[in-house]
Amino acid sequence: MPRGRLRHRRDGTVLPAGRQPALPGHLRQGLIAFDPLGGISCGYDDSRVHDRHDNPYPNVYAVGAPTKGTHFYAAAVDINLRRAQTVVDTILNPKGPEMSTIITSVEETDRLADLVRRDHPSLDTMVLAPDGKYQNRPAALDELMWEVRDCLAETLRNWAPEDFPTLYCAWGRCRVGSTALTNLFGVAGIPSYFQPVKVVLRHRLLGNAGEPWAAPTAAEQPHIFSKEMAGPYVLAESLFLPLQPLIEAGWPAEKLHMIMLDRDPASSLASWLEKWSDRVPEDRLIQNYVISSLNALRVESYARRHGVPVTHYVYEASKDATGSVRKLFDRLGLGERFIESAVTDWKERGQIETKGSGVTFLSEPKIYTVVGLHGSDTAYRYRSRKTASLSEAQLQVIGRYGIDEMYRASVAACIRDLSLDTDTAARLFGDCLGTAA
Repeated sequence: MPRGRLRHRRDGTVLPAGRQPALPGHLRQGLIAFDPLGGISCGYDDSRVHDRHDNPYPNVYAVGAPTKGTHFYAAAVDINLRRAQTVVDTILNPKGPEMSTIITSVEETDRLADLVRRDHPSLDTMVLAPDGKYQNRPAALDELMWEVRDCLAETLRNWAPEDFPTLYCAWGRCRVGSTALTNLFGVAGIPSYFQPVKVVLRHRLLGNAGEPWAAPTAAEQPHIFSKEMAGPYVLAESLFLPLQPLIEAGWPAEKLHMIMLDRDPASSLASWLEKWSDRVPEDRLIQNYVISSLNALRVESYARRHGVPVTHYVYEASKDATGSVRKLFDRLGLGERFIESAVTDWKERGQIETKGSGVTFLSEPKIYTVVGLHGSDTAYRYRSRKTASLSEAQLQVIGRYGIDEMYRASVAACIRDLSLDTDTAARLFGDCLGTAA
C-alpha cells in the first residue's frame, strides 16, 4: 500500500499493522482519525475504520497494533486472529443493500428521492445495478468515488498547495445551459474543461482505468473552469458529488469555487426527453432527472461543509447575457478577466464540438458520445425551449418531488449572489416556474 494513500476495494481492505508509517498521510488527508487513547479510530465490534467525522467506512478495516486505542489487547495474536476472521466473514458475506436490477417504479423513485433529501449514508454503500450499456459492472457509489479519486491523484498527489489553480466548478443536472457557459469562460481566456471528474467516472462504470486529468498548475494558469453535470444515463451519474474526489485527491478547498447551475425545470425535462429518450427508457430517464435535480441539495451541502464558496447561476439570467455574465465574473473575483466579446462575439469558437471552441473535451467512452448534442452559436445567449411536448403526468413529476420549489430557491439565490435589482430580477425571471408553451 503506497505511503500516503488509502486504497479501497469493494471486497474490503484490511490495514496491516506493519505499515503504520502511512498513517500520518492518511490523517493529513482526512481519511482517518486518531483515537485519543492511541492508534486509529475504528469500531470495537466490526473493526471498521472511521473517518475524521467518526463515520465508519463500509469496506475499510483495521486489525492489530493500529487499533490499540479501541482494542486494548491489540498485540495478542489469538485475539487478532478472531478479529481478522470477523472482518473476513463480513467481507465475504456482506449484508448491505444491493440493487440487483434497475427499478424505476414510482415507489422506488419516492424511496430514492427521500434518501437524497436526507443525504442518507446508504446512498454511498448500496450497490448500483448495471444497465449493460452505460454501466457494465455492479458498484457502490463510494467505491466509484474512491476509484475516481485514485485516478485524479495520479497527477495531483505530487503537487504542493500553491501548485493548484483556483478551479471554478459548475454543477447542475444536464441541460441547464452549462456547455455554452463553459465555452464562454474558455473564450474569455480561462481554460475550460468538459466534465473531467465525470469522464473518469464513466470509464470506471465500464471497468476502464480512465486517464488522470492533466490540469495546468497555478503557475501556468491561475484560474480554470470545469462543468460537471448530473445524469442522464445511470444513477451513479445522478448521485456523484463532483468536489469529493477532487478534495480527497488533494485539491485544497480554498482553491475551489462551486457554481450551482439551474434552469426552468419544465424546459430542462423537455430537453432530457428530446435528447435521450432514444437511448434510455423514459421511466429510467425521468427517475434520473428527478434524482439529478434533488442531488443539488447534497452537492451544495458538501461544498459548504468543506468551506468551499458557492455561487448560484440560473440559465434564465442569460436573457441579459452581458449584464448577468459581468456580474457573475465580479462575484467570482474575476472581474478583471471579463471581456464583453467573450459573450457577444464567438466567431468560429462557437462551434462547440470542434477543437477551435473554448471547451477542452477529455476522452470518454464512445458509448456516451452523442453527435450534435451541444450545437453551435455565434454568441452566448438565452434560448427558450417549448414544453408543450410534456404530458400532464410528466409535468406533475416536477411538483411531486418539489423540483419547482428548488428552482424558485435557485432563482432567489441567483438574484442574491449576482446582486440583481428588483426590476432586473422581474424582467429576467418573472414567473420563475415555466409552463407549457
